[in-house]
Amino acid sequence: EGLYIGDYKSLIRYDRALLPHWVEFCDSLFNWQFAHFSGTIERTHPFRVYMISIELPSNVLKLLRTCLVRTDLGHVEELDLTRNNFQGSDGINFAIEIIQSQEKMTQFSYEQNPVDNDQDCQRLVGAIV
Repeated sequence: EGLYIGDYKSLIRYDRALLPHWVEFCDSLFNWQFAHFSGTIERTHPFRVYMISIELPSNVLKLLRTCLVRTDLGHVEELDLTRNNFQGSDGINFAIEIIQSQEKMTQFSYEQNPVDNDQDCQRLVGAIV
């Protein structure tokens, strides 16, 4: 099971008009937590998140962080953040927080994203290992 957002073809640029859709996406993950069918098995079930070639500014990362850091929604087994045009250290900070909150994560990708400095790179590698 996976959440696929974007694709490898072309970068989807952020527009403020998209913000309500990101809010709706996060709300749906929260609503799933409280659904009558979501018991212990579903909450511990692994899922995969693929965010590929989509511009993710800090306000969207903040929303996504609130839904992906939660452990009662299951655990993120794979996280793919490829070609997302992050600004500054935003992408690195987001990735590190998700990695640190998901002890059962087995795969992570951060391909073709800008890294502003060596310290950010070292922090990301440190979180992975």
